[in-house]
Amino acid sequence: MLVELGINNFALIERQDIEFSPGLNILTGETGAGKSILIGALELLLGARASLDFIRTGAEKAEIRALFAVKNLPELKKKLEEIGVDVEDDQLLLSREISRSGNNRVRINGQISTLSLIKEISPHLIDIHGQHEHQSLFSVDNQLEFLDGFGGDNLKKLKKEIKGVYRNLQSHRLELKQLRSSQKDRKQRIDLLEFQIKELEEAGLDPGEEERLAEEHKILTNVELLYTKCQEFFALLSGEEIEMGINDQLGQMHKDLKELKSIDPKLEVSEELLRSSYYQLQELARELRGYAEEVVFDENRLREIENRIGEINDLKRKYGPSFDEVLNFLKEGKKELRTLQDNQEKTEGLEQQINKVEKNFLSLAEKLSEERKKAAKNMAASLVEELKGLAMPQTQFRVDFKKIPDQNGINVGEEKVSFWEHGFDQVEFMLSPNPGEELKPLTKIASGGEISRLMLALKALTADQDQVPTMIFDEIDSGIGGKTAQKVAEKLVQIGSKRQVITITHLPHIASMADKHFFIDKEITDRKTRTRVVDLPQEDRSRELARMLEGDLTETAMSHAREMLEKARERKESYSD
Repeated sequence: MLVELGINNFALIERQDIEFSPGLNILTGETGAGKSILIGALELLLGARASLDFIRTGAEKAEIRALFAVKNLPELKKKLEEIGVDVEDDQLLLSREISRSGNNRVRINGQISTLSLIKEISPHLIDIHGQHEHQSLFSVDNQLEFLDGFGGDNLKKLKKEIKGVYRNLQSHRLELKQLRSSQKDRKQRIDLLEFQIKELEEAGLDPGEEERLAEEHKILTNVELLYTKCQEFFALLSGEEIEMGINDQLGQMHKDLKELKSIDPKLEVSEELLRSSYYQLQELARELRGYAEEVVFDENRLREIENRIGEINDLKRKYGPSFDEVLNFLKEGKKELRTLQDNQEKTEGLEQQINKVEKNFLSLAEKLSEERKKAAKNMAASLVEELKGLAMPQTQFRVDFKKIPDQNGINVGEEKVSFWEHGFDQVEFMLSPNPGEELKPLTKIASGGEISRLMLALKALTADQDQVPTMIFDEIDSGIGGKTAQKVAEKLVQIGSKRQVITITHLPHIASMADKHFFIDKEITDRKTRTRVVDLPQEDRSRELARMLEGDLTETAMSHAREMLEKARERKESYSD
């Protein structure tokens, strides 16, 4: 529950520390005194959008802090543990600071944090209901949440289970949609790749083939030159067509040098080199003659090579520009084709998986719908009883169920209907507050006072299931008075016996039932306006009730106020008995 609220330089509040109690906390005061400032401060602390207009005139920054007791809130403690916040002594301190300099800060138990984390944990701490929240009853989505809140643990368990199945189903559906959206393009791409791969495979390209063909082509187009030159070299070496060839000359030189070596041994190395050259040139002559004899011009082979080179060049123009890139295109094309073919198989497998998950979802949705219908009957009966105690004795209430046709939805029987993470039910609260009137949707029948009491009755019904420890009602008394106000007060006490309740009211009937009564006052000193919150003792409570009753503190008003307080005390004691 909310233990203490501290406010510094927020709107008209300069500095205020307010200690709340369990049970029913009431805030009263003159119109315009600033009662809703406290609600605004709490909303800002719990994640509402900040504005520099919130900072008190003349101040540089505003700060709001709240201390909560969280002893019996296991889900909240688990969430805090997940985000790395230590909870000591079962207390949680939240603070938010907004500055004109833009240096805004959020803290959880003194640790710098983020607003998004505050927003994550705030639903576990406080449930605020103002005029806007009363209007939320007109939303069919919110009506479904109220019904589910009444449904208890079994319904809650089913909702959690179906939510996981829904997310899985939507993920599969999105994936299938993406696969199908490109199905036509994928088929065209598969056809093209199959043609290209077939063309390249039939070409039978071999790594290094282009270089080998180029070499062979070069030889065949130069056969005559190769033959002629090799024959010339042989003739020069052997002396076949001249008087004395190079080898004959070297042989004579070797003979002469050998004689000279016998004269001077220093020529031995020269003689050896010359002898070696003579034998090597003889070998060269034989090699050249043999090569020349083997060189043959093959016109058919040349034509084959040129045709093959032309084929390769065509492929290079289509898939190249280089031979290696053509080979790489074939490799990558096969890889892409396998991926596309796998996607086709994946599409078929995904369709089967979706059918399986849809059946699971439908099974859970039908169970959930049945549980809701049971809960709706019980809720209608209980709510009618609650409303009798809130001066709406002839009220009739019913929850209508329907499904929304949707061609992109899920098959339920013979039709496709919309579905969500909470199933396929759409509910609508139907009300008839007066005898003889047919039940109609809330938007067409309920007044502001009736909506306030309906909201209060719903909260009374769900107080046991609701794990939020603090409920705040702003203007819950809108449009009511007299005996109805007394009934609303008693209902607030009933809720306050299970949860902490903080209520702003203009009605003395409600104020008299407070476990703790705060007076909101606005004062002007030194040309500055300040809002202050005063924890009223018993005698001052009588004065405030007298003001609320008659406006003036007459003896009659005071007597009436004291009588109201005494009756309120007796009623609360009878409730506890």
